[in-house]
Amino acid sequence: MKKLFYLLLLVLLFRLPGMAQTPFWVEDFNTGAGWDLEENWLIDGGKLTFYWSPNITNFDVSAYSPVITLHESVGELAITQYLDAFSTSSNEVAEISILFDDTEDVLWSHPLSAGNWGTQNGEEIRIFIELVCRMDVQLDQTMLMNFISSDGWDIFKMEMTVYLDNDLSVTKAFPGLHRLNYAKWENGLLVSSGSSAF
Repeated sequence: MKKLFYLLLLVLLFRLPGMAQTPFWVEDFNTGAGWDLEENWLIDGGKLTFYWSPNITNFDVSAYSPVITLHESVGELAITQYLDAFSTSSNEVAEISILFDDTEDVLWSHPLSAGNWGTQNGEEIRIFIELVCRMDVQLDQTMLMNFISSDGWDIFKMEMTVYLDNDLSVTKAFPGLHRLNYAKWENGLLVSSGSSAF
């Protein structure tokens, strides 16, 4: 029994490092290039923000990301955000959706009646998006409200990851070391391999 346990442990140790999760799309809102912002949304100070002013009623306003072509091995969408709800007596909702092929799939939904979500410096949520691999998608952050019941919604960072079955590494060239490189673009990623000779 003990040998079986060690054998299984050994198999797991060799299997687990076989895949690496790597970011392939990161939005830190330093520029906000390509975003389509409706009323009360703005990109400023390294974050995407929905702000309560100017006060509007009966609205469904969104912030749309640029189109993102997903890798065949897409894994997760990580979002660092904070939602500040000052009124919990409403049926209003904050949602994050993914848009693809004329379809909208809600990935995260938070009723403002549940109060604040996250911490003021941002809290991360991870959502699996493997089912939409190899598609062109957009992310849609939407506030659905009758009247303003939120002081604000700050999204600090969004990141999509892929699962790769090869290790990627950063190398440094040393004097006297000759490097033969091969590189090509594959599915939007630069794939590189090389060999060294002294």
